[in-house]
Amino acid sequence: MSLDTMDIFGTERVISMKPVNKFMYKHSGQSMSPVHSSFYVKQENNEFFEESGGIYLVRRGSMLRKSDNDNRIGHVNVDEISGLDINSKFGWSLAKILAKKIN
Repeated sequence: MSLDTMDIFGTERVISMKPVNKFMYKHSGQSMSPVHSSFYVKQENNEFFEESGGIYLVRRGSMLRKSDNDNRIGHVNVDEISGLDINSKFGWSLAKILAKKIN
């Protein structure tokens, strides 16, 4: 699936991602302000994504050359379980519990 995404969209990289369904804020120096211009209207082009799931595909040879195509990054969406980050003892414990429930 990731290789197909790379070929179809002509990208040099493909990363597994999941949408971030939270209100995002940035600090303006004095207070917090929403990143989105509207809380109530959700537009796909304003949606935020985060790397998740650990799939990172890079076309062979693209790391050695600089090109405008290197800025085009494809993605594959992963669900909550597939995108679970295991980078702590708590994450590992949670993954063990989920694995028992799935099997």
